[in-house]
Amino acid sequence: MMMNIGARGHDFKTVHSPAELGKRFKNKGFNIIQLSLPASFPDMPSEAKDITMGMGKYFKDSLAEYGVEIAILSCYVNIIHPDKQIRKANLEKFCSYVRFAKYFGAAMVVTETGNVQSEITYTKDNFTEEAFQDCVESVRIM
Repeated sequence: MMMNIGARGHDFKTVHSPAELGKRFKNKGFNIIQLSLPASFPDMPSEAKDITMGMGKYFKDSLAEYGVEIAILSCYVNIIHPDKQIRKANLEKFCSYVRFAKYFGAAMVVTETGNVQSEITYTKDNFTEEAFQDCVESVRIM
């Protein structure tokens, strides 16, 4: 029986292509990746409008050449950002990732629960009923 062993792609620093990331994963004995596009490839556009079927297929095929499967597509956004326009853009980005996840071969898309402040930081304000309801509303949209 083969054991699937995975890691976060962005823990492998200074990679310049999905193929290079796949090769490094294979060399370390990993065959499952949690892929965060902006964390692994910060110079590559990865907003809602940038995610496409072709991009997904390119990443899936490039990693598959090294026996690496994208199990998780990460879309770390603040789903309760206090600025409503930024929150809306964050939710659109997440929904775009969900829409195209199958082309990446990803079984799931993950994010953060968010923060009532613009920066992700600990605050007791995150534990209010209003913050909870904002999170529930965002999850409904997602």
